[in-house]
Amino acid sequence: MKTDSQLASRKPSLKLLWVLAVPAYLADQATKMAIVKKIAVHEDVIEVIPGFFWIHHIMNTGVAFGMANGAAHSNVIFGGIAMVTCGAILILWRKGFFPSLISRIAAALLIAGALGNLTDRIRLSYVVDWISVNLKFMLWPSFNLADAYICIAAGLMILSSFHGEETPQKKKSS
Repeated sequence: MKTDSQLASRKPSLKLLWVLAVPAYLADQATKMAIVKKIAVHEDVIEVIPGFFWIHHIMNTGVAFGMANGAAHSNVIFGGIAMVTCGAILILWRKGFFPSLISRIAAALLIAGALGNLTDRIRLSYVVDWISVNLKFMLWPSFNLADAYICIAAGLMILSSFHGEETPQKKKSS
């Protein structure tokens, strides 16, 4: 049986991070490439579910929900934040700061979302938003898969704070 110090010194593998983050990132980029290729910016709207869900092509240089869209240097600032975020997650992952499966999934989704939007900023000088939904009480601001990953990651991080993984010390005391 491993001691507490042996368990603490074991560095988590990055394999799970990449197995989760890479397909999510690729799905985000594939959908955005299709949107850019097939739908004119701010012109075409495809109604998928009448009165509820539309696909269109929106240019967003800001952050979530179009905040700071068009602001001076927003692409550089938010691109830099995405790079720092990804670097911090990798460092924290290696140090074991994501002990539960839920927190690891959240970290992987956060990396996929941040890299997805960063790729757009570098490649296109804006983030491709393409999903619009009408929640009946409000028209939700346009977003993309990367934005959805980031929001899901935030929810999972909150959830994981209530469902921490049991450590050997917790098991001994119960």
